[in-house]
Amino acid sequence: LSGEETPAAAQNAQAAKVLPHVSVVAAASYDFKASQDVAGLLAARNDISIGTAVTGQRIVEVSVDVGDTVAAGQLLARLESKTLAAQVQQTEANVARSRAVLAEAEAAEIEASENLRRAEGLSGSSVSKEQLGQRRAAAAMAAAKIEGARAELAGTQAQLTQNRLELERTEILSPKPGVITQRHARIGAMPDSTEPLFRLLQDGELEFLAEAPERVLPSLQAGQSVTITVNGVSRPIQGTIRVVEPAVNTQS
Repeated sequence: LSGEETPAAAQNAQAAKVLPHVSVVAAASYDFKASQDVAGLLAARNDISIGTAVTGQRIVEVSVDVGDTVAAGQLLARLESKTLAAQVQQTEANVARSRAVLAEAEAAEIEASENLRRAEGLSGSSVSKEQLGQRRAAAAMAAAKIEGARAELAGTQAQLTQNRLELERTEILSPKPGVITQRHARIGAMPDSTEPLFRLLQDGELEFLAEAPERVLPSLQAGQSVTITVNGVSRPIQGTIRVVEPAVNTQS
């Protein structure tokens, strides 16, 4: 039948239409970097609590506020110091008196020792045994007075050191450089030695605290690079793993 397609020809034409196209490429090796998404919180790496050991003195000055960057040794607040300054002056006077007493005792001891030496040189002639005994007793008493004066001087010096330390502590200084994250100090308040007046983020450093699935822990190690995405921050933050703590959260 001319002009009409045979069934066999139609089948061959249909098969030709569905033949797959095959592309050939050369085999090559590629690096594959596995990744694992984890969630966590940002926290201070070194959160320092700053308070005072001085009690009974009101705050008269506060020099910083939350968000301020401070240097090590910078003044944060000042306590009332008139009473402590007066105590230092009084103790300095006591130290001066103790030194004078010691000097007198040393002079008396020198005199008593010299009298005893002369008496021992004249023993058996113009000096009786009774007089010699008295000179020896006087020398021993003078030596004992020196020991007492030295002990008194050491006590007053220790008290002076303590009073000066208390006076120095009325100036509350930053122990490290960083950023003030909390301020509880208020002018007129009387601080409690158990409560912090400030909290300091040392060097402004933050850490990302994350919990990773147990199955990926063997692949994590200190020094590995990580990428952190923070809500509200447009660009990701690059960092490194500082430590992998061998602890398991039993709740998860």
